[in-house]
Amino acid sequence: MRDLQKILELAKNALNKPPKYGLNIDFSEYSRTSSSLINSIKQIENEAYNVGIDLNIEKAGTYIQLDHKPFYEYISKIYNGKIEVMSIKEAFKKHDWLLDYFWETIRPDMDKFTARAAIEWDDGYFFRIMPNVKVTLPIQSCMLIGSESFNQNVHNIVIAEENSEVQVLSGCTAHKLIEKALHIGITEFYIKNNAKLTFTMIHKWPSKADVRPRSGAIIENNGTFISNYILIGEVNSLQTFPIAYLKGKNSKVEFNSILNIWGKSLIDVGSEINLEGERSSGRILTRAIVNDEAQIFARGKIVGIGEKTKGHMECSSLLLSKKAKVIAIPELNAMIDDSELTHEAAIGKIAEEQIEYLMSRGIPKEEAISMIVRGFVDTRILGLPIEIEENIKRIISSITSMKKI
Repeated sequence: MRDLQKILELAKNALNKPPKYGLNIDFSEYSRTSSSLINSIKQIENEAYNVGIDLNIEKAGTYIQLDHKPFYEYISKIYNGKIEVMSIKEAFKKHDWLLDYFWETIRPDMDKFTARAAIEWDDGYFFRIMPNVKVTLPIQSCMLIGSESFNQNVHNIVIAEENSEVQVLSGCTAHKLIEKALHIGITEFYIKNNAKLTFTMIHKWPSKADVRPRSGAIIENNGTFISNYILIGEVNSLQTFPIAYLKGKNSKVEFNSILNIWGKSLIDVGSEINLEGERSSGRILTRAIVNDEAQIFARGKIVGIGEKTKGHMECSSLLLSKKAKVIAIPELNAMIDDSELTHEAAIGKIAEEQIEYLMSRGIPKEEAISMIVRGFVDTRILGLPIEIEENIKRIISSITSMKKI
C-alpha cells in the first residue's frame, strides 16, 4: 500500500522545481477560486460537443468535471456491473487497493506541475473495465474550465483488466468567454494481460491558456495501448511528454499526435517508450501543421531494453508561415543488440507544384492550400472505428475553419 503522506511530502519539496521541458509559468497568475460562467447542463453540452463529447448519443459511460468538481456521471444499463465510471475520490472510498495505482507511473515530485496537482487536487475520473469485457460503445469524459484564470488540477486513473477492450474519448476545453486558464492533468493507464485500450484526447483551449498534461502507462503481456492526441487552435503554451512502460511480452504501444497550431502558440510535445518486455514494440507518430508565429518542439524517446524489441518514430510537419517553427528531437537508445529502433522526420512547406496543379483545375489558391492541409491531417493514423473517426474529422474541420489559412 502506498503512503499518501509520503506522496504529499515529495510534492511539497518540488513546488518550485522547474519542468524539464516547456515554459516555466508563474502560478500567481492563476486563481483557485471557482466562479463558473457555466450553470446549466445545456451549456455543458455545447462546450463538450466542441471537443467530441456528445451527451445526446448512447455511450458506455460519461464523466464530466467543471472546475473543481464532478458535474455529471453516467453508465449505460447494458454495461452496468461491467465497467466502473466515477470520480476518483469516490473510487478511493470504494476500493482500498486503488492506492496502489496512485502516482505509480508518474512521480509527484517530477516537477512543479505534478507537485501542484498532488497538493491541490481537484478530483478526476476513474474508469475500470472488468476482466473479459469488450466494450463496444466508447467511454467519454470532459474536463471543463468555467472560471476566468482558473487553475484546474485533476488526477485520472484508467484500468483495463485482463482480456478487456475499450475506447475512451476525452475532451478538455474552457467556456468560450474564458481568456486565460491553467489545466494540469495527471492520467495513469494500466493495461493488463491481453487487454486493449485506445485513448483519444482532444484539446481546444483559449489563446492565453497554459496546459500541462502528465501521463504514464504500464502495459502487461500481449497488452495494447493506443494513445491519440489532437490539439487544434491557439494556446499560450502546452507541454506534455507521456511515458509508457512495456513490461509484458508482445506488448504494444502507439503514440499518435495531430497538431494544427497558429498564433504565437508555444508547443512542446513528445512521448517516451520503454521497451522492457520481450518482443514488445512501440511507435511515435506526429503530424503537425504550423502557422503564424507558432512553434513546436516535437520530441521522442525510445529505449530498447528487452530482447527482440522494435520501435519507430516519425515526425512530419507543414510550415504555413515564414515565422512558424518546428524542431524535431528524436532519441533512440538500444540497450541490447537485437533491439531494432528507427526514426524519420520531414519538415517543410507545401510544394508549389501541388498548389499550381490544383489551381490549373480551377481551384482558387486558398482552397487548394486548404485541400492539401486536410489531406496531410490523415485521421486514419489514429486507428479509430469509423463513427469515432468521422466525429474527429468534424471537430478538426470545425475548429480549423476558425483560422483562415
